[in-house]
Amino acid sequence: MMIRLASLDDAEAIAKVHVTSWMETYRGLIPQNYLANVSIADRLAMWTSTIENGQSIWVAEHEQRIIGFATGGKNRTPNSRYPGELYALYLLAEFHRRGVGLLLLDKVRSELRNLQLSPFVIWVMKDNPALHFYTRMGAQLIGEQDLNFDGLTVREVELLCE
Repeated sequence: MMIRLASLDDAEAIAKVHVTSWMETYRGLIPQNYLANVSIADRLAMWTSTIENGQSIWVAEHEQRIIGFATGGKNRTPNSRYPGELYALYLLAEFHRRGVGLLLLDKVRSELRNLQLSPFVIWVMKDNPALHFYTRMGAQLIGEQDLNFDGLTVREVELLCE
């Protein structure tokens, strides 16, 4: 298992992990018609742009295959008391519970500390099984809000992580 910074050549693999993780994690949590519109092409454009703009994306690689990724930066919530945010941490389901998520989280946590963007927040759907991962890693509930997916209201929680 190797954790490294992503390059532009990794954008397509990151997009595939992103879409696959959404299908694995959010099926039953958000409407199927919303999930059906999540495309690799859209995610590829998003991640290509993100990498080109210089944002760090950490990838987990197993047997020369990207199986997960994580990224964070400045908190996107206006007027937040907390300077940083974990934007994304996605891992293929077959690699859950092997310590890979923790390795990715630690890379982002270290980077945010170095950039003086700590403590940082993490937004997670309340019914997402990953919520338990973050709380086991010491994240604490500090807020909640509603999200709307094609008319379905989903509760999202805000966690604080040091």
